[in-house]
Amino acid sequence: MDAQEAAGLYTYRIRWSEPLLEYVIDCDEYTPHYVRHADAEYLLDYTRNTVRENTARNHEDGLPIHRPERPRQSADITRRCLERAMMLAAGHEPDDSRTDEFRPWEREVLGIAAGLGEEDWTMSRNMVELSDAKLKTRLDDTFIMLHAMLIAESAEALAQGDMGQAEALDRARLALGESYLGIGPHDRRKMIACTDRYLHLIARRALDLGFQPDVHIPPDEATAMRLLAADPRFRYAGLRRATRRRRPWAGPLADMPRGWMIRFGPELMDDMQQVIDLGLRGFGIDQVKEKWGGLRVLFDDDPIDWTTGLERPARWMDLAGLMRELLDLYETLSTCTCIRCGSQYRVRASAGRWIEPVCRRCAHARATGRRGAPPAKSEWKRMRPLDCGEPLAAWADGNHARLLGDGRLRGLHIRTLLEQCDREQAGYADTGNGTPQSHGPDETQDRTIGRKES
Repeated sequence: MDAQEAAGLYTYRIRWSEPLLEYVIDCDEYTPHYVRHADAEYLLDYTRNTVRENTARNHEDGLPIHRPERPRQSADITRRCLERAMMLAAGHEPDDSRTDEFRPWEREVLGIAAGLGEEDWTMSRNMVELSDAKLKTRLDDTFIMLHAMLIAESAEALAQGDMGQAEALDRARLALGESYLGIGPHDRRKMIACTDRYLHLIARRALDLGFQPDVHIPPDEATAMRLLAADPRFRYAGLRRATRRRRPWAGPLADMPRGWMIRFGPELMDDMQQVIDLGLRGFGIDQVKEKWGGLRVLFDDDPIDWTTGLERPARWMDLAGLMRELLDLYETLSTCTCIRCGSQYRVRASAGRWIEPVCRRCAHARATGRRGAPPAKSEWKRMRPLDCGEPLAAWADGNHARLLGDGRLRGLHIRTLLEQCDREQAGYADTGNGTPQSHGPDETQDRTIGRKES
């Protein structure tokens, strides 16, 4: 099959965008550069010609050509998408349009908690118009929002001392991630059904977290921060404002990757504030970044205060040492936490030049969401299994006894977070309630990467 013939069998999905008042097109096998126009037929013809020319040019240059994913159904799918889009543009609902099953209260709660609008409801009704890659991205974003809500609800249960409820929510979250692995990269029917199911679950969980259809203020700042980080649009400005409202000095922490912010961002701020309240005056964060798969929070702990030119007191330097120990513990915790969703179950170091801790589900989603990507299982096998060491909590007790044993810092969250990470890394196998079992020796976790001896 030559390049021209292959491009002629590609599947094109055209849809009407009400906010743009234009038609938008996408190709399952190739990403066109021209994607919007007011004339649907012109847009389809132009995109087809552009894809043919670019495919032929890539073939001449020796680059691989994407084979048609649905050579027999491509023409029928393209025709149906075109007809549906033109009917929607004319103000008519297509006869085969999916029923909008979202109730008014679900729409309002999802708009408050997840930031979904009218364009999202249109996509939910007419997902046939989305390419496989965009449909997979929508499914992944919806899953991460639901995952963040379960983490937030578990954190609230822990804060209230209800360990049983927190573990039940964590087990449900792990089981949800395992079920995601059964969604095929081209199983559109299952992807659409799971996306709808996740949206309904998000609406119900939002009510459990305190969101009300007639109240547009989140009930808890920590929950609001987690959901802002999980928002697929990632509203950076809103997250930065939320961090500054919570702690005036904490604005740079909005630069944390969203998986870490979802999992332990609010707890990190509270723990740092406890150390600051002991007398660490003038504390400020210089930089927050990810390096070698771990969190780095840099601050000025030089013995000389260069703003005044004076030597800092010994007590201030002692508190700065406590802050550094605290950040070292969170750095170790971050190496065992997925950088995309915040999971701590079955985490590996990504293959390639950029090292990142990624869980099995996110590796699966990332591999199947790219055109021409290798199969998800091959991607996971290439990732580096992490060597298993002693439990995090026991390691912290032995190497950071000064910080964890300080009577002034008994309210730190880090000890509970480390114990929770140990339980999640084991997959809650000791509960015996049908939860995910502990992984094999080739999927062990590394609890030593990023650790520093005291």
